[in-house]
Amino acid sequence: MYLIVVAPLIRGSLKLGNLTYFSRSAIPPGSVVPIQLRKRRARGLVLSVSPLKDSKSLVKTSSFALRKIDDSKLPTVLLPEFLRMTERMAEYFVTEPGTILSALTFAQSLNEGRTLPTKQKATTAPDTTILQAEESERLTVYKNIVRESFARDSSTLIVAPTIADVERIYAALSHGIQTRVFMLSSDLSAAALKNAWGRILASPRAVLVVGTPPALSLPRHFDTIVIEREAAPAWRGREAPHIDYRRAAELLAHETNAACILADFPVRVESRARIEFGEVDEHYRPQARPLSLARVSIVDPRETDVQKKDKRTFAPLSPASRAAIDDALKAREHVAIIASRRGLSSLTICNSCGTLVADAAGMPMTLMHSEAGNVFISRRTGEVRDAAISCTTCGGWDLVTLGVGVERVQDYVTKMYPGVATFSVTADTAPTHRIAKKIVTRLAHASPAIVVGTERMLPYLTTCHTSVALVDPLLGGSSWRADERALLLLA
Repeated sequence: MYLIVVAPLIRGSLKLGNLTYFSRSAIPPGSVVPIQLRKRRARGLVLSVSPLKDSKSLVKTSSFALRKIDDSKLPTVLLPEFLRMTERMAEYFVTEPGTILSALTFAQSLNEGRTLPTKQKATTAPDTTILQAEESERLTVYKNIVRESFARDSSTLIVAPTIADVERIYAALSHGIQTRVFMLSSDLSAAALKNAWGRILASPRAVLVVGTPPALSLPRHFDTIVIEREAAPAWRGREAPHIDYRRAAELLAHETNAACILADFPVRVESRARIEFGEVDEHYRPQARPLSLARVSIVDPRETDVQKKDKRTFAPLSPASRAAIDDALKAREHVAIIASRRGLSSLTICNSCGTLVADAAGMPMTLMHSEAGNVFISRRTGEVRDAAISCTTCGGWDLVTLGVGVERVQDYVTKMYPGVATFSVTADTAPTHRIAKKIVTRLAHASPAIVVGTERMLPYLTTCHTSVALVDPLLGGSSWRADERALLLLA
């Protein structure tokens, strides 16, 4: 009999900590086994195993009875290097390995009873480089890397922050090598993911894998790991402990002696600083400015605001933007209008005393449309208030909205162009990848058409005329990355 220490692979494992079970056989560390948590079944990662006879006194004096692990069928065994990476990630983000593993694994893949491939891990020296170039140039570099890797019989992994990025890169790189290129994402069905997972592990030849962060758990060694769009905000998890998947990919590359490439245009300021400090090298001479020949215009909307008594009437789109949109619609083309905030307005203040409409925690509430009318919603607490409220400080009714949200821009566009198909892509209207694809498909079949959205819609757009409704909210964010985020979105 053996004593097995297991990390549960569930959200919130930080509260549970590591759990102890017993087994008839010595289950190797790294095995993913079925465990019983109170009245429900879950999966757990085996962290350590020891003979039960060495801990008899501890077991006898414990306040709980040990449960048995079913060792009749052991699912996937993860790479030892991957397990060391999760331990370092857990230490860095002050959490349990189970929390890291639940975020870095596909649930379907953990049901596979497969052993580790026999191919030896990469022998190249650990090397991290920065690739600052536009997407078309990056794709050319990736094709060269894959071609060279296949010539050396070595595999390549490209990790992207969103499913839309994965699908786009897969479509661009799979021409001519379809049998050796695989895509891994949560958008695949359980059967499709199981099939791709098995084919990757069974392939005797080098492969190219394009996937979201859970693809890092694939138990196969790669000579090159590429972190695509490394400056994208989507790399950081939205749920606690808000882990950074870029760090996981880079740590895994270090553990497996794989070359790591951080690619984007532009890259993060800390990535540039690492070059200046000599920590990393440039993959090749960085691109300093966009190569696109598209015409870019900057308009000051204050010059065209209409004066109404002692107040200015602000329009979400300037006359220059409307003129450009008119020309595009006459040519039956698509127009994308970007707003940095959801809802009608991100801030509402009292015009008499300056009090901000905020939730119980003091955070600003967003004015949004709803079936019952306009309401104030707190993004942090979920609190909802009717829009017909007075100031909590002076009791005044003169509440003024500040900022331009997507819904306000969409209302304005609908009134200005009543006969044109209008779509919206935000985290509210397109919460999942499939819904966003459906909206973009409808957009593609409409001509002319206008799509209004936040940064959420950018990975799904192709060729279209683009207008940024207002740049000020991008530059006025509370994050120290506000300027960097604005530059990245505009690029």
